[in-house]
Order: sequence, then structure tokens, then C-alpha cells
Amino acid sequence: MDTIKKLYLSTDGRLSRKQFWLGFLGLLALSIVLNLVSTPLGYSLAGGIPALDPGADPAAIAVAMGEVMRRGAWLGLVLFLILAYPLYCLCVKRRHDRDSAGRDVLLALALNVVILLIQAFGLGLTTIEANGTAMPAPSMLFMIVSGITGLLGLYLLIVLGFLRGTPGSNSYGPDPVLGAAATV
Repeated sequence: MDTIKKLYLSTDGRLSRKQFWLGFLGLLALSIVLNLVSTPLGYSLAGGIPALDPGADPAAIAVAMGEVMRRGAWLGLVLFLILAYPLYCLCVKRRHDRDSAGRDVLLALALNVVILLIQAFGLGLTTIEANGTAMPAPSMLFMIVSGITGLLGLYLLIVLGFLRGTPGSNSYGPDPVLGAAATV
């Protein structure tokens, strides 16, 4: 239990790539379970899935789908906030292994919250007309923030998941790889 607390509830120390990936997979599994449990709740909170009646007005269907997505984003925000602190702790300790404070991790998490808020407030979608049919499409604001977040996420994936940490001790503690080898 102390290992789990240290991994997900503390920003002290350093993590090796292996520890990071194992911790990340644990959070991913929890995220999948939370999403599977909450998806039916999200649809019921959103008023159900709009009926795709062939005679229905396409504009009304587009509006209804937008509403389902908007309400679902609120639930997504709650789920993200549940997992945000453990993810932050995991990622910051991995950044510590590369002798960095991890402010870029905080920025990435904040941008994800912004994306979810854009969706939740209905600013993430706009309705466009294609061949006489109204349909939801991502707004320019949503595409810009998502693009920036995606680039930062790719950078963090490379830095956190694939690059070697600082060899030996650094300002955040001893090398987790050498420490693990010494205890074996």
C-alpha cells in the first residue's frame, strides 16, 4: 500500500522508465474501468442518444448530438480531475529523474482541463452545412487548443516514456535504476 501511495500521491523523488510505465498502465486500467462504469450514466444525464429517425430534421439531430457531447464533457471533466493528481505525481517524479521540476506536466494537465471546459460549455463544436445537411464540427478554438495540447503530449510521451533519466544522483534524489540494481 505504501508503494501505491508513494507512486500516486507524492511528488517526492524520482521514477525510472519502468516504474513510470507500470504506474501509467495502472492509471490507464483505472481510467478504462471508470469510463465503462460512467458511460451509461453520462448518456442518461445527457437525455439519451438522439434518435436517428430517417425523417428527422438533420439540424435538430446535429443540435441534439452537440448537447450529448457537451453534457458528456462535464462527466469527462469529473473523471479527468479524479485521475489528474495521481497522473501529475507520476509524471512529475519521472521529470525529476531527468532533473526537471515538471512544470510542463502541469501545463499539459491544465490544457486538458481547458479542452474539457471548452467542450462542456459548448464552445468546442460548431454546426456546419455540408450538401444541405447540418452537422457538428470542431470549432477553431477547440482545434487550436487541441493541437497545442497534442504537441505537448507528444513531447511529454517522448521525455517521460523513452528518454533515460539523469545518471547518478541529481537534485531530486538518487538514481532509481542504480538503487533498484543495488537492492537486487
